[in-house]
Amino acid sequence: MASARELRPEGVASLGARLSANIRRAIKAGDEVVRDVLVALLAEGHVLIEDHPGVGKTA
Repeated sequence: MASARELRPEGVASLGARLSANIRRAIKAGDEVVRDVLVALLAEGHVLIEDHPGVGKTA
């Protein structure tokens, strides 16, 4: 099993900012939406994405 690196708070903030920036490159969503989805994924939660048919919600 791979060992986990210890992250300091500033490292976590930097990682979160980089993740958000990369996600925003792939999808058209506001900062708040991206943050909420990241929080849900990191907490091993669920996200219900609602939009019009055919916009790639399951892609």
